[in-house]
Amino acid sequence: MLIEIIMASLTNVFIVITGCYIINKIIPNEKKLSLTWKTTSYIVLAATVTNFALMFFAVKLPNGIQADLRFIVFMLLAYYIGAQQASLTALVACGIRIFIGGGLNEATAFGVFCTLAVALPLIFIAVKLRKSKLNQIQSFLLLNTTGVTVYTATLFLYYGYKPFVFLIGGSIFIVSFVALFSINFIINDMLTTRRLLREEVEYAYVDFLTGLYNVRAFSNRTKEFARSPKVQTLAIFILDIDFF
Repeated sequence: MLIEIIMASLTNVFIVITGCYIINKIIPNEKKLSLTWKTTSYIVLAATVTNFALMFFAVKLPNGIQADLRFIVFMLLAYYIGAQQASLTALVACGIRIFIGGGLNEATAFGVFCTLAVALPLIFIAVKLRKSKLNQIQSFLLLNTTGVTVYTATLFLYYGYKPFVFLIGGSIFIVSFVALFSINFIINDMLTTRRLLREEVEYAYVDFLTGLYNVRAFSNRTKEFARSPKVQTLAIFILDIDFF
C-alpha cells in the first residue's frame, strides 16, 4: 500500500500543477483582479475537472472509498482566488459525483460528506489566513494540518480505529505537506511572471522621460473610454445640462 500511496501522490501533484497552470491562464492579467461570471465559470470548470482527474489516480480504500489530495485544490482556490470560486467548485464536484455514482449509495454519500466536511472549513480558514499577519508557510502549515486532521477524522468515523487509517492519515500529511509547498513554489513563480509581464506592458505604453502615456496608448485608452456605456451616459447628461 505504501508504494501505491507514493505513486498516486506523485500523480496527484502533477495533476494539481497542471490544473493551477490552466487556471492561471484563465485569469486575466490585471493589477486589480475582477472576475466576471464567465471567468468564474471557467475557473470552476477547470478546478472540477482537476478534482475528478485526482479521483482517477486516488488510493483505493475498502468499500469504494478513495484517498487523494483534492483538499489542496479547495485550499489553493480559497487562498489565492476567493471563497466563492472554491465553494462553487466543491458543490459542483459533489453534484457531479452523485450523478456519476448513480445516486446516493453508501460510498457516494460518504464521499460527498467527506468533501464538504474537509472543503468548507478549509475555505473559511484560508480566507481568514489570507487577511491575517501570518506568512504563507505558517498559513499553509495550519491549513494542511487542518485538512488532514478533518479528513482522517472522517475516515475514523467510517472505518473505526483500524491500523490502515493511521497509515493513510500519516502518509497524506507528509505527502500533502511536501506537495503543497512544491506546488506553492510553482504558483509563486507563475504569479511573479504575470506581474513582470504586466509591468513590461505598462512600461511599453509610457514615455521614458515624461512618464506620460504615448500617443498610441493614449488613443487606445480614449477609444476604450468612448465605448464605455457609463461614459456615454455621462456625456449625454452633460449635453442635456448645456442645452438647458
